[in-house]
Amino acid sequence: RKMNLRDRCPGIDVTEIVVPDDYHVFDDKNIETKYKARALHFAIGNCGAHDNDWIVHLDEETRFDRRTVASILSHAIQQNARVSSGVASLHNIGQGCILYGTERVGPIQNYITTLADSIRVADDFGKFRLQYEGFNEPWIGMHGSFVVVSHKVERTIGFNAGLQGSITEDAHFALVARSQDVRFEWLDSNMYEASPFSLWDFICQRRRWYGGLWL
Repeated sequence: RKMNLRDRCPGIDVTEIVVPDDYHVFDDKNIETKYKARALHFAIGNCGAHDNDWIVHLDEETRFDRRTVASILSHAIQQNARVSSGVASLHNIGQGCILYGTERVGPIQNYITTLADSIRVADDFGKFRLQYEGFNEPWIGMHGSFVVVSHKVERTIGFNAGLQGSITEDAHFALVARSQDVRFEWLDSNMYEASPFSLWDFICQRRRWYGGLWL
């Protein structure tokens, strides 16, 4: 659905991409790609970006600060230099920590789900940082938000992964990218998000994650 961002953001250069209802994309087994993966695959070919342009994936409520922007810029400059010099053919993907329940995204809506998401923060600073910073690997996948990736990598990998890759498209994208020698790096900065507002939303979110990861 179109949000009319140009009208709502006067003075800011905004390009809004709306996926047509009749847009369909199929993987190499003729299985249709669905949901967010379908939208992301459409955006890759219709965003007007160049190979050395950088895309930052966010959730709708995500907030960030100057330190976040600085770390993203530093990562992009470093990776563009590596590819331009021939050290690597594809840019590394960057990802940092996501914090929940901070004042940056407004008052806490549900203390139980916010407390449950504190485990994810521990995972970020523990397992995710270890795999990215220590080994440049996505052994346990990646988050679907705070993903810093070049358009060249997105264009090369794509999100056309059929139904199996449409449930947790972020983890599927990470594993396919790694199979094509894309590495991963830890960004020493944070983004700020809200936890699900209800226990039922929380359960549905986790059910989708576990089901998608199993596929």
